[in-house]
Formats: sequence, structure tokens, C-alpha cells
Amino acid sequence: MFYRHYVSTLYRNGIHLNADDKYMTKVIHINSKEAFNREVIMASDTKAVLVDFWADWCAPCKAMNPILDQFAANNPDIKVVKVDTENDGGISQYYDISSIPTMLLFMDRGPRSRIIGAKSYGMLESDILGIVRKWKKKAGDNVAAKKGLKKLFGPGR
Repeated sequence: MFYRHYVSTLYRNGIHLNADDKYMTKVIHINSKEAFNREVIMASDTKAVLVDFWADWCAPCKAMNPILDQFAANNPDIKVVKVDTENDGGISQYYDISSIPTMLLFMDRGPRSRIIGAKSYGMLESDILGIVRKWKKKAGDNVAAKKGLKKLFGPGR
């Protein structure tokens, strides 16, 4: 009972869950700006979010579905979200999505990388994990630099 109520609440708020039988992942489907802001922009403060822009009529997009489900299952620290370009409230236009499938990787409230076209699982995982590692290293370097400045100049800088 709780699960049905939870899923219907998510659906009313513009979020749709897709549970794949093989991987038992929950790839989130979004169809509103409010849900996109909450599930992608705000969530990217604490973890990387991979957003797949797709359409039901797009064969390469459909081919990416099991690959994204497997990626989500194998990389739980990266949130996977799907946005249907035919019903997204202008999100794809805002991010200048001109061909599909296109994937954007969000970190720290902004898109950090764009992947265009269908990819194999190995290529997708290698690309995404490489970008996430570089971004985390850069963020760690920034934190270390700030700590060094505080030691040098004292608090407040």
C-alpha cells in the first residue's frame, strides 16, 4: 500500500520510476521543470546526475535504455534521470538539445559534460567516471587551496 501511494505521489509531482527486472534499478523519468530542478539541479550538489534526453520514436534512444539501467545499477553514486524531449516543458530547449540521444552530466548545479549519440556500456562508463574523477579532484584541489589560504591569512578569507 505504501509503495503504491509513494509511486502515485511521485507521478503527480512529475517523476516516474522505471524499475528494470534484470538490474532492479530506479531510473527516474522527469517531465516538469520543477521535478528537473529538484531531481537534477539540487541533487547535483551532493552527487553526479546523468541526464538522458530521449524520445519514444528514437531507436538509438531505446537502445540506450538497458545500458543506462546497467550503468545505474553498477554506479549507485551517480543518479540517472531520463527526460522525454517530446514532453519536457522546455527543458531540452533550455539546454540546447538538438539531437538525441544526448546525455548531460550535472555536478555542482550545472552541466559539466555533454555526450551525444548512443554509446556502448564500456564507453559510457569510461567517459562518465573519468569526468566525475576529474571534477572531484578539481573540487578537492579547490578545498585544499582554501584551507591553505586560511592558514596563511587566517579565518575569513
